Amino acid sequence: MIQSIIKDFKKVNIVHSLPILLLFYDNFNFLFPINIIPIQSLPLSSVYSVFYIILNFRSLKICSTSKKILNIYLIILIYMSLITLLNLIFTSNFSPIIENFSLRLISTIRQFLSLSLGISCFLMFQDIFLKIEIKYVFKLILFSFSLVLIICLIQFFYGKPRIMGFSSEPGLFADMLVFYLLPAIIFAIKNRFLKFISGSVFIFLLSLTSSFVGILKFTSVLIINSLSKRNNLILLIITPLILFLIFLQYVPKYLLTNIELLKIILDSNFEMLYLSASFTDKLFSFIGPITNLNSFNSIIGYGFGSDASHFYTIFPQDIALVISDTRGILGISSVHGKIILYGGLLSYSLFITSFIIVLKRPKLPILFKSIIFTILATSTISLTPFMLTYIWFWLALGSTYNEYENSQILE
Repeated sequence: MIQSIIKDFKKVNIVHSLPILLLFYDNFNFLFPINIIPIQSLPLSSVYSVFYIILNFRSLKICSTSKKILNIYLIILIYMSLITLLNLIFTSNFSPIIENFSLRLISTIRQFLSLSLGISCFLMFQDIFLKIEIKYVFKLILFSFSLVLIICLIQFFYGKPRIMGFSSEPGLFADMLVFYLLPAIIFAIKNRFLKFISGSVFIFLLSLTSSFVGILKFTSVLIINSLSKRNNLILLIITPLILFLIFLQYVPKYLLTNIELLKIILDSNFEMLYLSASFTDKLFSFIGPITNLNSFNSIIGYGFGSDASHFYTIFPQDIALVISDTRGILGISSVHGKIILYGGLLSYSLFITSFIIVLKRPKLPILFKSIIFTILATSTISLTPFMLTYIWFWLALGSTYNEYENSQILE
């Protein structure tokens, strides 16, 4: 298997293969602890995408669907930038208080660069998928994961309570396992015995992350696949049983407590706010912006960085304190919440439309559709920066699938 991967690796241009090999390395500060970039996650593939576009600008390919997706996110970026400027000029956010303005300005720059890097990632990935075969992409993912596996085993044997690979936190690593390793195992490994062993390793590693949201995403992918295939009742029955065993054996007790407390909160109209800090952050980062869509300014958006300047307006005081203590900064973690807050309903509608366009692509494998839908659904509560690669990887893969002959040089 390794020899086959190395043989295929030699067929692929290093410029095109490097972003795939870097997919699991989403924490720049972990790999290069020089503390000059004060953010939680900075994927190496995102950083590389800028150099990739510069190096390949005259030969970048694009297909019709990719062009639609690219235009959507360029519109979102331009619209959010315009709203940011108007919001700073015509509201009290343009404050003589230096501290408030500095906070908004720093957050604005970070979020603008994050979304810009995300768009750059999409442009890079869709170009790669139009130039090399998908099977090579998944083989490169398996090759890249070999080093990550060694790190995970070291973390496990040294008693780390939750493994995280090269990621900034276990939840993000669980996302990488579900959205990269799982499809690579399914599509790149043909031998049934090796596929079984690899699948067992995947489940073992996912369980060691103790990520409830990660297991939820895995469940979503499996169930959608089961429901979409005829005569697949056995898989539909076995899947919940397997997941229940994983949940029962590995998931820490505090997650069960969170679920019970969530029931109490739902029954009491969110008056009781005693959730764990992490769960509170993820849940209310989506609920807060949604419940604040009650004014014209909320509908058109507040612009980049407004989760910092409007933080105590978006959330009740108790919730705001929990989230700020968890993240160390004033901000929200939900992708959906950020898009609604920064760009209002217009940007949010375009964001949803981009996923619908990809999901409606003909001949797209059901596994791909299930992953893309799961990314859309669970990014409501996922800790996901704009530049995190798996969103753009799958939007690019979905938009370019079976489009090699219909691509053209980007003009």
